[in-house]
Amino acid sequence: MGLLAATLAMGVALVATSLLNYRSVVHASGLLSRSQGEAILRSMFFLVRPGQETPAPSTLAALLEEQSGVGLRYVALLDEQGRGVADAGSRLAAPSSRFPRRRTASATSSSTSARGSG
Repeated sequence: MGLLAATLAMGVALVATSLLNYRSVVHASGLLSRSQGEAILRSMFFLVRPGQETPAPSTLAALLEEQSGVGLRYVALLDEQGRGVADAGSRLAAPSSRFPRRRTASATSSSTSARGSG
């Protein structure tokens, strides 16, 4: 009976350790992805600043080549309406299929007034 209890205890400990390690790896992976994204955004910040002219396609291509080592395959600049202004690389999906359009202030106020009048 003692051998069976010891075997079960070791099995439970093994499963618990595996689950904890899995959670740690998932957390570390998320942190790594986030930090890579932030590094790409920092690189982009030096190219594009508010009030500055839109960078040339060759500038975006240079950024894409510089960051391709971390997995960047496509870069695009959008205007306030969400329309593409400049891009480089090859995108994997249609422009609006993955990211919903942002609501503008006028769209938000009109939908609020429509709800209030009903």
